[in-house]
Amino acid sequence: MRQAEQLVALAIEREDICWSVDHLPAAVASAVGHTVAYELQALKIIAVGWSLAYLMADTPARTRLQTAYWESIRRLAAELSHSAGQLIGQEIDYFDLLKNRFESYRTAINEGTRGGEPSRVIGSVFAVRCGMSGDLTVAMAGSRLFVNAVARVKAFLTDRAA
Repeated sequence: MRQAEQLVALAIEREDICWSVDHLPAAVASAVGHTVAYELQALKIIAVGWSLAYLMADTPARTRLQTAYWESIRRLAAELSHSAGQLIGQEIDYFDLLKNRFESYRTAINEGTRGGEPSRVIGSVFAVRCGMSGDLTVAMAGSRLFVNAVARVKAFLTDRAA
């Protein structure tokens, strides 16, 4: 499904991730810059997938698009897992990591928003994932990326419907 592949391309595009890491304070970037970049990529993949359920009505079209998106992500994750596993000599399951991250973000959204804006809780969960609990700059990087990803999916879906 071409639309799912376009969403995967959106999810793995790294320009906004690099910008976010480049704009961290120097002390934070030197301490956890690589972790932030890694976690931002995982968050972006998750945010794009989550946005489909959040923004689309519960229809067969949504189910098809979500299924195609997550199957494409599963294939990509298998390739990444294989390559990384060969590099470090240890088996890795990147898709399992994504599933675990998705569940932790989903749980935080469900428990923390009570019908409010999901981006409110994403930043703090993101900062914890990066080992920087309470760091506003790291939390804002996660929140900003999440909001941007949701907005880009919304624009994609709007353009598709037009």
